This record gives sequence, structure tokens and C-alpha cells, in this order.
Amino acid sequence: MRIAKGERFRVVQPLKRTALVYYAAPFTGGFECTLATGTVLAAAQNSGLDKNTVLLVPEEKEPFERTWLTEERNDPKYLGFAFPFQKSEIEKNLASLPSPTTDS
Repeated sequence: MRIAKGERFRVVQPLKRTALVYYAAPFTGGFECTLATGTVLAAAQNSGLDKNTVLLVPEEKEPFERTWLTEERNDPKYLGFAFPFQKSEIEKNLASLPSPTTDS
């Protein structure tokens, strides 16, 4: 399965996940949460056939950060967060969505 950066998926049932939190420092944190049914996630990078894992981020990132990363997002070294998914987990727990249309 090939997944392109920006490809979108919808959570089909409540899904407990661990997120990775990135800093501009030699440290990576994390947190556990439950992704609600209907949450839209997007691929943070391209993932070719040779890769088994892809990082997904909520399409509505800022509201998610305000809820789950209240302290971390104020740290000047905070870079962001992502949910690592194995491709088999994506096929099982997420529904593929069409790309958003853009006005030209």
C-alpha cells in the first residue's frame, strides 16, 4: 500500500492511540488519547511500498493541540505531534477519504 502525503482517512470507531510529540531538542515525548469516530487524519509524509508505518496528523490540528497539548504547544522548542500507524491498522480502523477539492 502506497500512501501519499496529505492523503486523508476518517476514524470509523473510537480508537485509542499513542502520539509522538516532537521538539527541537534531543527529546521526544508522547501521550495517549482516544480518537473520536469521525476524526479526519492526514498523512504527514509519503510512505512507499517498502514502508510499513506512516505518520498521521489530525486535519484539524489546532483544536486537537488545544485539547491534548496544553502545556507542550507553549514550549518554544515544540515542533508538533503525529500518530504512527502501521498500514495494516489503517486498513482495519480507518476509511479512506477523497482528496479535498480546491478552487482554481
